Amino acid sequence: MKQELEKIARELDIPVGDPYGLLALGAFLMQQEEEKTKELGIYALKEFIKQKPESSSGWHNLGLAYFGMGDVEKALTYLKKAYKLTPSDHKTLVALANAYSEEGKFKDALHYYDKALAISPGYLNAWTNLGTCYFKKGDYPKAKEAYKKALSLESNNQTAQIGLAEIKIRETMKEKALKVWQDLKKKTKVPQEDLALTFITFFREQLLEKAAKVLELMGGRWVDPSNNSVYELRGNTISVEFLKN
Repeated sequence: MKQELEKIARELDIPVGDPYGLLALGAFLMQQEEEKTKELGIYALKEFIKQKPESSSGWHNLGLAYFGMGDVEKALTYLKKAYKLTPSDHKTLVALANAYSEEGKFKDALHYYDKALAISPGYLNAWTNLGTCYFKKGDYPKAKEAYKKALSLESNNQTAQIGLAEIKIRETMKEKALKVWQDLKKKTKVPQEDLALTFITFFREQLLEKAAKVLELMGGRWVDPSNNSVYELRGNTISVEFLKN
C-alpha cells in the first residue's frame, strides 16, 4: 500500500516525505469514489497521525473519512480525539455533532452544535446541520429557525430551502393525520390511502402507540411502495424490513 501511495503522490506532485503532504493526499483521496482509493486515503491519514499525533487535523480528517464511509462509530472515535486536542475548533464540533445526529443521539448533537455556534455564530454549515438535526428530532419550529438563519447567511442555500419545504409537507401531513385520527375515534370509515398516510406520519413523528393502532386497522401489515419497506405489527411493536428488488 505504501508503494501505491507513493506512486499517486508522484503523479500529483505531493511530497509525502513531508507529513503534511500525507495529510493533503489523504484528504484528497477520501474525496474520490473508488473504494480502493479511499483505503489509500485512510492509510495516508493514519501515517500522518503516526508522525503528528499531536495535530488535530489528522484525527479530524480521519473522522470525516469514516463518517463519509458510513462508519459512525469509528468517526466518533477519531473526532473525539480531535476535539480533545482542539476543543475550540468549530468545524470539529460540527463534525462531532453531525455524527451524534446520525446516530439519533440528538441531545449530544445539539450540545456540540451550540458550542460550535457560540464560537462561530456565522458558520453556515452549523446552522444547516442544526436545522436537519431538529428536523430528524421532530422539532419543526426550531428546525425552521435554524434553516431561516442559514438563509439569512446564504439566501440560495439549497439545504435550508429543501429543509423548509420538507417541513411544510410534514406539517401538512401531520395535520391531516390528526384529522383522520379523530375520524377513526368517531368510528368514521376512512379510505385505505388515508390510513396509510396516517400510519406513516405517526410512525415518523414517533407517535408509535397511535401508529400501531392504525396499522392494526390496516391488517397489521403494510408495504410502503416508495421504498419497498414492510411495516408489520408484532404485539405492540412495529417491525420494519426492506424488500429486495
